Amino acid sequence: GRPWLLYSGRDAGRGFTKIPDIPACVDPKPKSIYLPTYHYLSNYHYLFIFPDIVLFDRQEQDKQKHFYHLLDASAAGDLNTIKNICASESPSLNLVNFVPNGSSSLLFKASEHGQREVVKFLIEKGAAAVIHPVTKYSPLYIAAYNGKKEIVEILLKKFPELINVQTVEKWLPLHAACFNAHSGVLEFLLKYKYPEVRGIFMAQ
Repeated sequence: GRPWLLYSGRDAGRGFTKIPDIPACVDPKPKSIYLPTYHYLSNYHYLFIFPDIVLFDRQEQDKQKHFYHLLDASAAGDLNTIKNICASESPSLNLVNFVPNGSSSLLFKASEHGQREVVKFLIEKGAAAVIHPVTKYSPLYIAAYNGKKEIVEILLKKFPELINVQTVEKWLPLHAACFNAHSGVLEFLLKYKYPEVRGIFMAQ
């Protein structure tokens, strides 16, 4: 079989180091973006390792794992779990406003399920009123749709501009309250003084 040669990103300019006793039958093509990159040249198998990239991928995996734990906890109202994860996270992760792969934000999920204490905690931690990039639903819209009047009041106190945000169907939170006959939410929104339109955070 062909010999294996190792090239590490940290060893640039230092040449190659042989790796003995690695079978040549190992597939030289990459299996996933989280594995080292393999490349085949001439009569050799070359193993290119980029430690910084691999480290970044691991951090991203950890970040997403923590986020989905937080998302479940936000829906369930598990404030202790949320506080523990947020207290242990690296400041660079910024999980409060992390929205991977078109997912709902933590604030959206907590608002959807009427988790008052979680909503208040997330706002205190700097949660933004992220609008879903596809549906254009806001945390306020989903709270009104599900009749979560207390959440509606909390959100409007912090993000009054959300009352003017339309969904992709051009519906307002006022419409959302009507759809499921949430009279308490509807009455509150009808009496609310609508603000001037300001900047809205959009998920990318």
